[in-house]
Amino acid sequence: MGRPTFFRQGMLTQTASLEAKGLFNYLVSEVRARREVPLEEAILLARDIQDYLEHNLLDRALGEIEFSAINGRDNHQKRGRAGQEEKLVRLEVVAEEDIELMSEFGTVAFHQGRLARLIEEACSSGLLDHAFVTLAARQP
Repeated sequence: MGRPTFFRQGMLTQTASLEAKGLFNYLVSEVRARREVPLEEAILLARDIQDYLEHNLLDRALGEIEFSAINGRDNHQKRGRAGQEEKLVRLEVVAEEDIELMSEFGTVAFHQGRLARLIEEACSSGLLDHAFVTLAARQP
């Protein structure tokens, strides 16, 4: 007979795997394995450790990359990349909200939400015009 399957089984398995591979869950499991403390205390310790790492030791947040992008403001000419001004932009590859979107609505919503968030991050860094962001958000 085998194991009974359920609706969107693969999708839910993938999102659970993504959530389990995060730093917070890793810290909780390491604290519990090394100190043999209850789950509640391990969660509190892992939160403190993660906050300390993010605020004191890391240059970028976890899951962030620095991407070299061409400045899009006041740039209305089509030309090669060589002579244009570039700027380093910090973009978060996969956020917690993306994983929640994937588990609830599927991969299409996951990709669209991630693209919208990346455009918003680029806009907030001063690379894109707000008109571009509103046009991109209206695309189906």
